[in-house]
Amino acid sequence: VHADIAASLNNLGAAYLDLGGTDNLQWAIGYYEESLKINRQLFPGGVYAEIAVNLSNLGVAYRHIGGTDNFQRAIGYAEESLKIRRQLHPGGVHADIAISLGNLAFGRLFIGQYTEAVRNARDALQIAPDKLWIRTNEAHALLLSGREAEALAIYVQYHDQPVRAGRTFREAVLDDFTALRKAGIEHPGMAKVEALYDPPAATPDREKP
Repeated sequence: VHADIAASLNNLGAAYLDLGGTDNLQWAIGYYEESLKINRQLFPGGVYAEIAVNLSNLGVAYRHIGGTDNFQRAIGYAEESLKIRRQLHPGGVHADIAISLGNLAFGRLFIGQYTEAVRNARDALQIAPDKLWIRTNEAHALLLSGREAEALAIYVQYHDQPVRAGRTFREAVLDDFTALRKAGIEHPGMAKVEALYDPPAATPDREKP
């Protein structure tokens, strides 16, 4: 029972998460759970930054596996992580809180909690307005809740801006649409956004004889 072992287990979980696929995601969950178990033994009060990280990672892994039960589990873990981070940062203004809120906003999209997702995303952006990956979640939640004009304004405004890991806002949005469709979530506005992002190539003018 040592913090370094917990950190190593968490890193193994992250590696398997990156590999993707159901089997690897199950391995990731196993490693995250082992790491969480050690951290809870080390910090029995439960209010510890690494416990919040473990919980957040478990939420992401369950969301990637998909399915209604796993989406609900993902929300539960995200809420636990957020609760701990708010206890660690009672002022409420901290990047980790914004990350938890952003993750929670994205997770809620998969269980139809669109109004709550908008609120979580906007609360996060109040803390960290520079985190554009959270802005994508705000736009998705607005779109899926029927506030298409507001959503489209965001999709257009930020489309070419970098989000994270070398990806643009546009690329992040299109990846999210793929994940949402995989979960059976579709909206006519998604096709409109895709058309805005990938306009049909212009037909070249024919030469005059």
